[in-house]
Amino acid sequence: MKTEEKKAAIEYKEKLQEAAANAIAGRFDFKEYYGLSDGNLESIYGIGHEMYKHKQYEKAKGVFALLSLLEPKSQKYMSACGSACFMLKDYSAAAQYFRMAIIIGDVTPKMLMRIAECTIRLDQVDDTKRYLSELIRVASKKEFLGDKESQSCKVKAEMMLGVIKSAEEKEKKEAAEKSKAVGQSNSKK
Repeated sequence: MKTEEKKAAIEYKEKLQEAAANAIAGRFDFKEYYGLSDGNLESIYGIGHEMYKHKQYEKAKGVFALLSLLEPKSQKYMSACGSACFMLKDYSAAAQYFRMAIIIGDVTPKMLMRIAECTIRLDQVDDTKRYLSELIRVASKKEFLGDKESQSCKVKAEMMLGVIKSAEEKEKKEAAEKSKAVGQSNSKK
């Protein structure tokens, strides 16, 4: 290898290392790197949305994941990817995308309900109760009082919490009865 080729190879390697470090630190703009505009991303989103509408969730997930990489500060793209994961029954990934969407954008009752719907399917009851309680608190804020969707989420959250509480009380009662029966059985011996 010639000296110039070696020098070019070293420079290229250094540029790749710098790009990787910037990407990890969140300073690398993939959209800019590939010369994409917001309009380009919206066109790509439209393709993913059509795939989602036609129940091609795996393909839609790929499109939305790509968009999330290209525009990592977009609540819309993170949420769309979460929705596709949810439809694929990948509730863990869906919850992660919805959580990222909340970190990026506004906390809304709808987003909190989406996370709660994932955590309940993952049998994460304590997390579900926490998200439902937060949803009720957020939906009670002045900016959401007139929003029908937010209030619908609030009613659903209250019902879900009621069902969870009833199930927990039933489990406690059954455990107490079982313990009492075992205690009576042991005392007869």
